[in-house]
Amino acid sequence: MSWLPLVLSLLAQEPAPLSGTAVDREGRPVVGVEIVLSHGPADDGTVPVLSRATTDAQGRYEILPPAADRRPQRRQSWHLSAYRPGSGLVVSVTHLKAKDADGYRLALLPAGRRTFTVRGDDGRPIAGVRLTPLTVLPRQPNYFITTLPTEIIHRVSATTGADGRAELTCLEPTTELFAVLATIPGLGTHALSLTEDQRRSEAVTLDLRAGGQVAGRVLRPDGRPATGAEVVVWSRSPGRAVEIMSVHFEAGPIRTSDDGTFRTPPVLLANVKYRAIVHAEGFRPVLTEWVTAAGKRDGTASLADVVLMPPRSISGRVVDRQGKPVAEAAVIAGGGGVSAATDDRGTFRLDGLPAGPAPLVVRRDGYRIDGRIVEGPGGPIEVTLARFDEPATAAMTTLPGPIPLDDRRRLARRVLAPFLAKVLAKGKDSDKAWALRSLMTFDPAAALEAIEKTPFEKTAYYQSFLRYALSLSMARDDPDEAAAVAESIPEAYRRAQALTAIAVTLPKEPRDRKRAIVDRVLVAARAEPEPRLKVWQLGEAAELLLDLGETDQARAVFAEGRPIAERLGPDAEEFIGYFASRLGRVDLPAALALLGGPDKARDHCLAIGNLAARIAATDPAEAERLIDRVRDLPRSSDVVLRTCQNMARADLPRARKISVEHDKGWRRAEALLFTAYGLPPSRKESARDLVREALAEIDRHDVLAAWSNPAALMPLAESIDPTLVPEMFWRAVAGLADPDDPREDHGQNDVLGQAILLARYDRRVAAALYEPAARAGAARGPDSGRMTPSEITLLAEIDPLRAVAAVEAMPEPPNPDTNGANWSRIILSAQLGRTEAGSWSDIWSTFSGLVGILNRRDVL
Repeated sequence: MSWLPLVLSLLAQEPAPLSGTAVDREGRPVVGVEIVLSHGPADDGTVPVLSRATTDAQGRYEILPPAADRRPQRRQSWHLSAYRPGSGLVVSVTHLKAKDADGYRLALLPAGRRTFTVRGDDGRPIAGVRLTPLTVLPRQPNYFITTLPTEIIHRVSATTGADGRAELTCLEPTTELFAVLATIPGLGTHALSLTEDQRRSEAVTLDLRAGGQVAGRVLRPDGRPATGAEVVVWSRSPGRAVEIMSVHFEAGPIRTSDDGTFRTPPVLLANVKYRAIVHAEGFRPVLTEWVTAAGKRDGTASLADVVLMPPRSISGRVVDRQGKPVAEAAVIAGGGGVSAATDDRGTFRLDGLPAGPAPLVVRRDGYRIDGRIVEGPGGPIEVTLARFDEPATAAMTTLPGPIPLDDRRRLARRVLAPFLAKVLAKGKDSDKAWALRSLMTFDPAAALEAIEKTPFEKTAYYQSFLRYALSLSMARDDPDEAAAVAESIPEAYRRAQALTAIAVTLPKEPRDRKRAIVDRVLVAARAEPEPRLKVWQLGEAAELLLDLGETDQARAVFAEGRPIAERLGPDAEEFIGYFASRLGRVDLPAALALLGGPDKARDHCLAIGNLAARIAATDPAEAERLIDRVRDLPRSSDVVLRTCQNMARADLPRARKISVEHDKGWRRAEALLFTAYGLPPSRKESARDLVREALAEIDRHDVLAAWSNPAALMPLAESIDPTLVPEMFWRAVAGLADPDDPREDHGQNDVLGQAILLARYDRRVAAALYEPAARAGAARGPDSGRMTPSEITLLAEIDPLRAVAAVEAMPEPPNPDTNGANWSRIILSAQLGRTEAGSWSDIWSTFSGLVGILNRRDVL
């Protein structure tokens, strides 16, 4: 028997049939292969098969995606899997280009054998354990870890014998196995993660240590015990990319007793985290925090009391500007998992909402989106939608800070001071560096003095690194002083790197000032003894000369660096790529020759992509040819964004064509936004049209395509037309995770990350999104008061004084390291110390998912 998921990032919004061919390793068609389509885990943790087909005598298949009303709403990618009983082969991906005439070509390769040994905490083998592959990363060109269809994995399971061994023969040797599902006699079904060295190993040993049980209590709003509530337990084992899975106990579901308490069987596993979701009739589901199993068979991990809350309802009416009802408008409670559509009278009703302020989003094709915060119980609300061809009445721009910059910096000093004194006196090098990097955001003079006086074990490295970081933090406010700091950097390449960053921030006029910095870059670059670092910085200096219009001087510097680049070995490919991407601006054939020619694009995706972005404005046709060379390679989407942005002014039709050639709707939307962002103010109408087209991609069939992030695109929309920001803002709110979904760390990752971006434009909405995380934090019991970096960052933008108070209330760690409250002090002081523009730039880079593109000369 064989199978293997072929992870394809298919458009959830594409209704057309998916077709292709299944072949063996010699390319011959394979008949009778079962092809199934899935969409990631459902609410119960299983991965259902949504559509299926079987290959014909020519190995061909055609599979129909499910109808829109059967599609899962959770934001995930679609997956194809192939399975043929008795073949002993595994299916993987050979081509990801959906636009190919042959469709998805699936190559069946021989399966390997993987032997698992399962032992108990006494070291003895455990017989009767049923093992199934759960989460895998197939061979290239797959770049996505996926959870396999439940129906398929149960066909290929293996059960341990008396020696505790079982053999899986369903995966090819190059497939990385990240987790298995284990049904253990007497212990139930658990997801187990594999260590990095086990993922491709032919022999894996799983040592199962007893972790005891989890207990808790469920109360009604009046404090009385809730009897008979159902408690579903979910687990998350340590490791990368392990799905959060529900735990199935042999004794069946767990329910609360007469006193409201519940207790799992003592069959949990050590080093695994558990949480529960409580369901009771007439109340909203309640999701608990994670707890770690006690680590011994008779141990108990206690959850904080769960207090049930009754759901609430919102009703209202949606009309247009003429007061006429708008039918079939989508009304969505952002992050509440509740939605409805208006009827012919424009009326709607949302039931089952959580208590507290609720973000409400209303949208319909052809109309501008509307959003608002709806407070507690109240009468019906009326929402007025404007058509897109009507003048906009709402705009969003970056808000001024909640308190003045001087006040922010006083708070930053207060927060950092207790840790700074301790770490500089007794801390390790890396901990000192983190504290000094925070200090330099609000007091660069004090930071420089501390750098000069503080002893480091690795003196040369940290003196260079910290002076480099300090010069960058000073570059915009005081470029002359920044350049003076840069000149004090011991390492020549770091000195050149810092001076380059300063030169980039300077305006072209007065020209002599900028030219003088470029000369200093050249001096530092030539002083660097390491060839690969030298050629990197020579390329930077040459590009600065090109930017100043000094082409002949730039050619001379490139000529100086090219022989060095040609002598570098394979271990310096990254630095050769930096140099070549700049050289291509004046000598494209020479640049491609350094990279081994266009046929070596797979080995130099970012270098060729960065080269395409650099020539996009001067040679759009050649830039497009280069982009075609790297399409579908890892990170190629990022260089496409930059290329479209740079090409827009010179050749808008070509830039748009490249944008819409993406095979994923959310990538098309991003590329269209970057294309619009690249247009000059004089072409604002064309930019607006591109944004409208991007919105259509985001909306196409699904509220949000997999992994799309409209909040990340808001600053681009603001620069084009602030009336377009609400379109991104409220779409982001509508797509927030359901707080009752146990697979999401609601308030810990995606929700807070989105709320941080949203706080730039509406702190009230961000505050409403933060409150569930605040309540969850208060219910952590012994861990109450601890905050994640995302919580601190968000709270600092909503209410800096509250953020300071929260961090100061955290328990102080015993050592001057970067753990616990110390790390919180570093994060908060750095954020409060930056200017508003600097703070938002840092936040956008961190939380937008565009960190490798934004505010950089190269896509990284």
